[in-house]
This record gives sequence, C-alpha cells and structure tokens, in this order.
Amino acid sequence: MKIQTKTIEIDHTDGVFDLVTSNTSKEIIYLLNKKFELLKIDINTGETVFKKQIEKGKINTDTNIKIELSPLDEYLCITNTSGQFGLVYDIEKALNILALDRKDYHTEQTVFPIAFLLKSGRTLLIHATDWNHLEVTDLKEQNLLTKRQNEYKSEFYLDYFYGELHLSPSKNKLLSSGWVWQPAAVFKSIDLQNWLDKNLNEPEMYKQGNHVVMSYYWDRAVCWMDETNIGFIYDPKEEDLDPEDYKELKISKDKNYLAIYDTTESNEIQYIEIDPYSKNEHSEATGDCKLFFQENFIFSSKTNGVTIYRGPTFGGPTFGSEAGAPLYKNDTLYFSKHNEALGLFYHLTNDHSLVLGEIIS
Repeated sequence: MKIQTKTIEIDHTDGVFDLVTSNTSKEIIYLLNKKFELLKIDINTGETVFKKQIEKGKINTDTNIKIELSPLDEYLCITNTSGQFGLVYDIEKALNILALDRKDYHTEQTVFPIAFLLKSGRTLLIHATDWNHLEVTDLKEQNLLTKRQNEYKSEFYLDYFYGELHLSPSKNKLLSSGWVWQPAAVFKSIDLQNWLDKNLNEPEMYKQGNHVVMSYYWDRAVCWMDETNIGFIYDPKEEDLDPEDYKELKISKDKNYLAIYDTTESNEIQYIEIDPYSKNEHSEATGDCKLFFQENFIFSSKTNGVTIYRGPTFGGPTFGSEAGAPLYKNDTLYFSKHNEALGLFYHLTNDHSLVLGEIIS
C-alpha cells in the first residue's frame, strides 16, 4: 500500500483564500482568490475554465476563509472559518442565493458548522443559525425545512455549542465536534432521517450530546468509519484521569490513541495505540492534525507526515488484532482535506503548490 501523489503549481498572483476539489471530476478544482473571484481550473491543462466575481456580503476578508462545494458542484459555501458570517453562491447562475449568520456568541471557538447533503435529488445545506441551533435549507427552492423555536428555557432549548460537522458515509448521520460549558469537548450525533422526515426537534433530543472528553479540544480530528462508529485521536493527559480510570479503560498515560466510539451505544469500544503527534501545552492535538477514513485510518500532521493505520473489522466480537497496525508512513507528506466521493487527499502548501494524493493498494 502506498500513496501516489501529484503536485500542481497554482497561479497565486491574486492570492488564495481557499480551494476545493470537484466532487464530480478529478481534473477540476475551484479556487477562491483574494479578489473574491471564483476560479474553475483544469489541473491537467492549467486552464482557467471560468472566473466569476462574487459579492462578499458580510464576510470578513481580513481573517481565514473556508469554502465547501456541494455534491454535484452546483453551489459553493463560503464562511469565515471561525466567524459569524457566510454565504452560498450558485455557480451556474453566478449569484449569491443565501446569507449565513450564526450570531456572535463565542463564534471564535469553533469552525462555522455547515454541511451539504444530497437527499432525493435535492441539494440541502445544514448550517448554524446560532451557537446551539442548526437548520436545513433546500437551496433550489430557497426553503427552510426545519424551522422551529430556539428560545431560552423552552422545552427543546439545547445547551450545546455546535462545532465542525461531519456526515456519515451514507449521509444519514451527522456528527458535531462541539463543546459545553466547563468547558468540555462533546461529540453529538444526529439522525438526519429522523430529523428531516419525522421529528423537527431531533437535534435537541439529547441535551448533552453523546460523548464528553474533559478537554478544550473541540473541532477535534475525527472521522466516521461506518454508520455507527467514529474514530478520533486522543491523549489521556487531556483529561484529569486518576489511576483507576487508566486501569478501567486499559490505557496508559504516556501513550497516544485512536479511540473508536459507538455513537449508537454511546460507549467507548476500543483504544488503538498510535505514534506520537504534535500537541499544545494541554496535550491536545495542534490544529494541523487531521484524521480521515478510507477503509483504513489516514492520520496527517505537518510535524509527523502521513501514516495509514489498519482499520478495524466490524461485525465480530473484536476488531481484530491487526487493527491500528501501521501500513504506510511518509514523513514529508501532509494532507489537510479529503474528498470522500473521489478518494482524493489534498493540501495547498505555503508556496501555493497543490499536493494531491490517492491510495494505491
């Protein structure tokens, strides 16, 4: 097993806010430059297929900006990464169609929570409208599908700060890597089928989420493995554990782990030891640490490069003795993003080279 890479030089004359790969073609990328122009680029020829000026609305161009692309390359979502505002741009019509605002309560703490979802042929956007509130909008019809109350001390008031959102492989489950006051990091799982088809208050049904880590590390490196299990990186020193905790969990204070967690059973199901990774003074992973899943775990950090760890085998009494075994290591590679639809890993370097990678068995 190895990762086959390709490096493309990106024209950065006008600066780059962010870029994403197409979800329908491995040959296309979309780039937002610092003139707030959207470029569609053929990476094989280097040709700019089009360049479109976007009105920035309330987005602050003096801070980090993140872009995400809808599953069929119809819409682009642009947000201040850890800010209040964002927008949705219709690429074909060259028009802003939706302004996003999650209000200003501790927005600096988390990535703007958004996720595109394709359901019954409709492109939907899941987006935060407050620190504790998500909504879903049908982008073609400009129709809010989940309108409900979010009043303090009402029956369904949620005391939870949403963080970065992650969709399960089938897109039926949504995971938030957010937090609650202590503060403490909390994973929260939402059944999207129930939310959109049965119960508008599905996100508010579990008041404190599914799993708490007594740490300041939200927007954690985490990934879905299937429709039930997630994996996340974890250093026991993040939490104030006592000797009995270590004994019960069968972990060591001086080790680093992939924790595999069953969101259905709300139960930690296995810790897999991994190599050390870069951390801050609180033993929390630095922001460059990323975790992806594509049959196996792919862990990436600027300090330690890319390592592929063998994934577990589900369906039996154990995950198999080989789970977590390193399958590939490259100390010089780094990927910050993963296109699950096309199996691509990529990163834009400081010198504006785009590094693309694919796993080859």
